[in-house]
Amino acid sequence: HSFSIVIETVQCADDPDAVCTRSVTVRLP
Repeated sequence: HSFSIVIETVQCADDPDAVCTRSVTVRLP
């Protein structure tokens, strides 16, 4: 799961809107 979180974090830095995506990834199993 860490690898997924890292990918989302990178997007977050690129797009402030990606922050929402990061939360979704964390909720994923």
